[in-house]
Order: sequence, then C-alpha cells, then structure tokens
Amino acid sequence: MENEILQEISKDPIKQKEEKILKLLLSEWLDKKYPNLKALYIKEDVFAIYNEKWVYSYCNEKADAIFNIKQLRERQFFNEAMIGSWYFERKEWNEYRLYKLMWFDANNKPVLDKNPVFPLSKEYFEALNNIGFNRVIISKMVLKKNPKSIFTDAELKDLELDMDIMIKTWAITIDDLEILLKQEKINEVYSAKTIKKVAEGNLLQQCSDERLDEAKQWITEEKLKRYLEKWYVTDPKIAESCLVAIRAKEAKMKIERKIIDGAWKEIKGIK
Repeated sequence: MENEILQEISKDPIKQKEEKILKLLLSEWLDKKYPNLKALYIKEDVFAIYNEKWVYSYCNEKADAIFNIKQLRERQFFNEAMIGSWYFERKEWNEYRLYKLMWFDANNKPVLDKNPVFPLSKEYFEALNNIGFNRVIISKMVLKKNPKSIFTDAELKDLELDMDIMIKTWAITIDDLEILLKQEKINEVYSAKTIKKVAEGNLLQQCSDERLDEAKQWITEEKLKRYLEKWYVTDPKIAESCLVAIRAKEAKMKIERKIIDGAWKEIKGIK
C-alpha cells in the first residue's frame, strides 16, 4: 500500500515540478548547508522555496527567482508599502508573521487580524508581491523627485540593483526610464538595455495590470503607439497582444463603471 502511494506521488505532475526546481537550484547555488529546503507549488508558475521555519523566496518553473523575501524586507520603503497594501509584519518568537491590517485605533496604532497569513499560501505570496509592487511605485516617485543627478559608484550600484528588482515587479515602466535618463540618473547604455528588457518581458503584463491604473500610471494605446514609433517595441506579436490587452481592460472598466453608475441610481431612487 505504501509503495502504491509513493508511486502515485511520483506521478503527480506538480510534485515532479517541485522536485525538478529543487534539483535546478541545488545545481546552481544551493549546497549542503541547506539540506532541508523544499519547493512547494503556490499557483501557476510560482513556487515557494522554504524550510520548516520560514519561506525564503519564490521562483518560477525554470527556477528563475521571482523575489527573495529577505531582500524585499530590507529595501527602502518596504514598511510604507506594506501599510499601503493593508498588511503589517511583526517578528514573534524569532519569526516574521504577516497580518492583515484591519484599521488604526484612536492612538494611530495598527489593529490586526486575529491570525497571521499562512506562509505557504497563495495569499501570502500575493500579499508580498503587491507590497513589492507598491514599494517600487513609492521608490520610483521619490527617485524622480530627487534633484540629485550625479551618484557615487556605490549609490549607482545600489540604484541599479533596485532597478533590477523594480523590473521584476512590473512596476517600472518605459516612461519612468525615459524620465530617469532625461534627469541623468541613469546613462544611455543602461537605459537602452533596460527599456529593451521591459518592452520584451514586462510590457504585456503592464498593459493589463490594474495596479498601475490605481497609481495613475496605466499604459494607453497612445503610449503604445509612441513606443512603436521609437522602436522600443520591435516584435509585432508583442505589439498586437499589448493592444488587445489594453482594449480588453478598457472594455472591462466601462462595464464596471456602468454597474457602479446603475447602483448609485438605485440608491438615489430609494432615497
């Protein structure tokens, strides 16, 4: 019976993916210092890398990093982004625990949900992912307002590291990179390389990501046309998919506005 169960587990495609990811990571950067690490399927193309104490990071099916939790926690504006995302993290018994932020009391102290978010859940990943996204929104706004245009080598290295993290969250746009280049905060070589990376890897997701709409940084058809004219986007398939995504999101927003307007009319009618 036990052998049959083990055979069934070995046939499970998700289990096979988890095992494959661990093997890839072990061959790349893990060694015998981390014998207890495991990979767990969270959702499509997202896996948690964890041990019995906490989650370390997330990666995709190819074992490419999505984000490292420790690195995210140490970046500037993490706490502000966490509160802005309606979550709050506390260290309890040498473990970080993430809670939903319900409201603030009369003394402006956070009132938290009774139970922490389970670390090996989809909600935990999505909460941290949104915190990372909102951290980048804050960070890039501050960076663009910073009058300083010349950075030391150490500052520039830290900026480029942060920019790499920004790109992975989808929150930095081609428009942001154009502004940073104009402000001489990044050079032309870095700008061209990074714009290409955003155009090929992130633009399609940005066209449909409603979080950018909430930050009033949405991608419009007009912007997409400009990217094509400047040869930022050279792949016709990406351009076509972006146009479809923009129009689909706009259609969805129109439907939502109609529903909201209809609801308000009903409320006014009741009064």
